[in-house]
Amino acid sequence: MNAEDLWSKSEPYLVSTMDSFCVASPHATWRKSIGRAQWLEYLRKTYGVDIADSNMVRAAVLFEPNCRELYISRLWPLVSLEKVRADWKFNSAYFNIWPNGDQLVFEGRGFGHGVGLCQEGAMRMADRGCSFTDILHHYFADVHLMDLGSIDFFRDTE
Repeated sequence: MNAEDLWSKSEPYLVSTMDSFCVASPHATWRKSIGRAQWLEYLRKTYGVDIADSNMVRAAVLFEPNCRELYISRLWPLVSLEKVRADWKFNSAYFNIWPNGDQLVFEGRGFGHGVGLCQEGAMRMADRGCSFTDILHHYFADVHLMDLGSIDFFRDTE
C-alpha cells in the first residue's frame, strides 16, 4: 500500500505495487480462529463497541475488505486493524472475518504492514534471476541507484 495510507506522510518511492512474486510464498496467506464471544468481549473492552447492537455485531463478525484498510468498516467506534493485528499477533492487518459456528475465522494475506519491499517476493525474484536493481525498481517507484564512491562529496579527503 502507499505510505500515506498507513503512516502520516507520503513518500514518492513508497507507492502500492502489484506483487505476483509472493502469491505462493509460505506467508502469503494465514488463518486463525477465535471464539465469537471472546472477540466481541475484546471489542467491547478495548474499543467500547456496543455488542448489544445487532448492526455492530454483524459488522464485527463479517468483515470483507476489498483492499487494505485502516479500520474495520461499519464498526463504531473505529477499530484499528493495526492494533487488532498487534493485540492478536496476526501476521498482517489485511484480513477477512467470517463466522464458523461459535468461532470466527480470521483469514489474512501478507506478513507485515504492506508498505515497501516484500521479502519473500524479493527472494523469489532473485531465485528467478532478477538483478538487485530490478528487484528494487519493482518495489520502489522512481528510485535511482548510484555508487557513492563516484560522488566527490562523499569521498574520504585524507
